Amino acid sequence: KAWCPNCNAEVKAKCGKIKMWHFSHVSLVDCDPWSEGETVWHREWKERFPKEEREVVIYRHRADVVHKGGVIEFQSKPLTVDALLERENFYGNMIWVVRSDDKKFTYNEREKNGRKYYAFYWRWCSATWKMSSKQIYVDLEDGTLFKVWKIYENNCGAGEIIPYGKLF
Repeated sequence: KAWCPNCNAEVKAKCGKIKMWHFSHVSLVDCDPWSEGETVWHREWKERFPKEEREVVIYRHRADVVHKGGVIEFQSKPLTVDALLERENFYGNMIWVVRSDDKKFTYNEREKNGRKYYAFYWRWCSATWKMSSKQIYVDLEDGTLFKVWKIYENNCGAGEIIPYGKLF
């Protein structure tokens, strides 16, 4: 038998051949209202961090990762503005790592006053990300992240490219 570290309810291991292995509340009601299914991308990101930094319970929620005193949330599905603001207010010191792809997120190198930067266009960028007050990193899925400095109303913006390791 196993128990949820958040609410102490009984959980069971689900280790089938189709879905990713995970634990599920026996009652089928997850105690964290922010809980949502995880993609392989989400799980692989969390696994880059030590086990003790993953799925950390903070009051009634499970942060994806708590690293160096801050929360890292990995998001591959759209969030409502209310959900985004609720999480940002709750966690305080946090960043977002967002999944996108080259069909939705394109960029090119620019220079201004001798400083190199990248201009981007985020096709179908939701209004949610424009409302974020926290740092957003877009996973380019090639070992690099796009650190977003600013998103404008037209879904364009500016930022820089950093290797995954700089996030750690």
